[in-house]
Amino acid sequence: MVPTAADVESITRADLQTAFTRWVRPEKARLVIVSDEPLATLMPRLNASLGRWTTADRGPVPTSLAVRPALVTGPPRIVLIDMPGQVQASIMGGQLIDLPTTDEALAPQIANIALGGGFLSRINMNLREDKHWSYGASGRFDADDLGSSYQVETQVQPDKVGPAIREIQGELNAILTDKPITPKEFEEGVANILRQATASYRMGGQIQGLVSRLQRNGWPIDFYDGYSQRLQALTIADAQAALRRHLQPSRWVWAVTGDAKLIRPQLEGLGVPVDVITPTKLLGSQ
Repeated sequence: MVPTAADVESITRADLQTAFTRWVRPEKARLVIVSDEPLATLMPRLNASLGRWTTADRGPVPTSLAVRPALVTGPPRIVLIDMPGQVQASIMGGQLIDLPTTDEALAPQIANIALGGGFLSRINMNLREDKHWSYGASGRFDADDLGSSYQVETQVQPDKVGPAIREIQGELNAILTDKPITPKEFEEGVANILRQATASYRMGGQIQGLVSRLQRNGWPIDFYDGYSQRLQALTIADAQAALRRHLQPSRWVWAVTGDAKLIRPQLEGLGVPVDVITPTKLLGSQ
């Protein structure tokens, strides 16, 4: 639910202080530092700045939020957000999937290089290079504690919204049925991810993010020592199975932003119910 302006304006400084005191606590905090200085040098500085951070006057530890994300998308529909006069249309489509954040998800990553994860992916090559309807289109797996998903996004000229959605649907159905991932696409996907891994952990912030992920997921510190071996052990069948497990294009929900009077007629033949709403209604302020 999106808060209204009245909801935001009703929050006081005392409310913020209470929330901060309750939720920002040291009991389970973990500090990840990337530095060229030894820990013995850093510890006095850390104690000087954080040593007085205690649980005093913070009350009892709050109960952890029980997050149980829905794993079923549907029923399928298109939500058309009417923006009269907008010269470009935005398209987002996708579904919720069962992909825990603790899943390394190597097979889905490889598969998505072919479908929507790179310049040479099928979706981008179709809408950009073949049809010339868009500057780019992409798809991605997004693992999130509040609900993981697969999403496709693009921006197109407003007279091509319906055809673009139909083309995306066609690419999804094809890769799941009669045009599965090819050996070339699979090999390029593995090579692409290996190259990204080599370049992704050179800077301090990148290393910090990597260690934070290890801590968050409960993985051992040497987890990534076997990364390339795990990646190269996967087969094209594993990648194809990952797509078939996670994607059900017939249940997708689509969000389109653009001029409804031009776009609405294009959506009639897609076989998906269409809801037209205004930005004001979307934000719940009326």
